[in-house]
Amino acid sequence: MYLTMETNMWPFIFNILLIAQLVESESVLAKIATILPSDEKRLFAISKISIAIDIAQLKIKTYNFGDRNITFNVSYADSQCSDSHGMNHAIDMYMKKMVDVFFGPNCDYSVAPVARQVTFWNLPLISGGAMARSFMKKNADFPLLTRAGPTNFNKLSNFIVDMFAFMRWKAGYIIYDRNEQKGVLEEFCNLFATSLHYETKYDYYKMEDVLNERKILVEKIGINNGDPT
Repeated sequence: MYLTMETNMWPFIFNILLIAQLVESESVLAKIATILPSDEKRLFAISKISIAIDIAQLKIKTYNFGDRNITFNVSYADSQCSDSHGMNHAIDMYMKKMVDVFFGPNCDYSVAPVARQVTFWNLPLISGGAMARSFMKKNADFPLLTRAGPTNFNKLSNFIVDMFAFMRWKAGYIIYDRNEQKGVLEEFCNLFATSLHYETKYDYYKMEDVLNERKILVEKIGINNGDPT
C-alpha cells in the first residue's frame, strides 16, 4: 500500500509544480516546505512522500517552457505527528523565508494548527492527510488547506451510510479502540469513529484498555440487533 501511495501521488505533485512553472517570471525559485514524520511506520513518512516529489521534479524537467526557468528548493522537517513539533517547524521555516507552499503536515493533530496559521501568512498548504471530519470547515477555519489524499473519513463515512441504506439496515453499533493503529496515524480509529457517529447518529461503545470482547458483544449488542425488522 505504501509503495502504491508514494508513486501515485507524484502526478498531483507534478501538477502543482507545473503551475509554478507557468508563472510570468523567467527565473523563479519555488520553496517547498515539507513537514512530515520521519518514522517509516507512519502512513505519510518522509521517505515515502519524498519519492513522489523527486519523480515530479524529474518529470517537470522533460517539459520545454522556452526561456522560463524554475528551481525547486524542497526542505524537510520531522513533524513527529505532533501538534507542537509540526507548528514549531512551520514557524521556523516561515521566519527563515524557506516556504512558498507547505506540503504537509499530514497527521491530523499536526496539520490542524498549521492549516489555521497559514491563513495569516497567506500561504497554501497541501496535505495528503487531514482526514478528520473537522477539516470540512474549509471556508471558516482552513481556507488555504487543500486535502489531496486518497480518501478522508467523511467520504468513508458516506460510503458506510450508503451501504446501510442499500442493505436496509436500520441500527448499528460502532465498537472501536481509540489508539488502535496509533503507529500509523494518531487516534486513527477515534477520528474515524467520530466522523461515522456524526454522519449516522448511531450509538457507539469505546473499548477500554482491558478488553472483554465477549461481554461487550453480548451485553451491548446482543442478538436482537441482528433482527432486520
